[in-house]
Amino acid sequence: MNQEKIGKFIFSLRKKAGLTQEELGEKLCVTGKAVSRWENGLSLPDIFVINNFCKLFNITNDEFFSAKKKEKNTIKKLVINLFLSLIIFFVIYLFFVNCLNRYYDFHIYIVRSESSLFSVEGIIHINAKNKFLILSNLQYLGDDLSNIVKIKYFFKINDTIIFEKEVTDNIFIKNESVIFEYDSSDIDHDFCNNLFLEVYYVTSDKVLHHQDINLAISQFNYSDSITNR
Repeated sequence: MNQEKIGKFIFSLRKKAGLTQEELGEKLCVTGKAVSRWENGLSLPDIFVINNFCKLFNITNDEFFSAKKKEKNTIKKLVINLFLSLIIFFVIYLFFVNCLNRYYDFHIYIVRSESSLFSVEGIIHINAKNKFLILSNLQYLGDDLSNIVKIKYFFKINDTIIFEKEVTDNIFIKNESVIFEYDSSDIDHDFCNNLFLEVYYVTSDKVLHHQDINLAISQFNYSDSITNR
């Protein structure tokens, strides 16, 4: 039994409780000087006072004489910590899976339209990061085409153009595609009935013309495509 160590233990418990030596002495029916002697390792309280001291600070006699509070309910704390850790891990896992699903989630729309002079085929691909239109076939139905100068792709609501993209290079090369790409944030409205192509073309008589084509769009159904094969 280390009297000096017990004195330091008494001192630390008293300080944590916010008590002066006199206040602790009053609670134990001793003087403040007696408490001072205990804390300086000069003496120990008698067994009756020790019992009252242990009750006051919610410790056992063994903890008093060993001058050390033992960890209580250690297994219970470990189980609680493990349970909380599992909950945190599960929440993070769900968040991660949700982010992956949103990132890889995509939709494909089929584009098939025909005007008096042009036939259009292609797809619109949409995912969490961007949208793009791929024109796989833009065919002139007349017989007097010289060349296509420019293609505009625009989104229009109530005759107001929300955005537009255009291509002017390498247009109408057979068996090649024209790709328009744009951020998903560009469009927040239902676009299925509001997408247009504006084609600028030159006929054999060297006259420049242009024609608007309203794109007819339908969602691609993978199961239907397999059934039709």
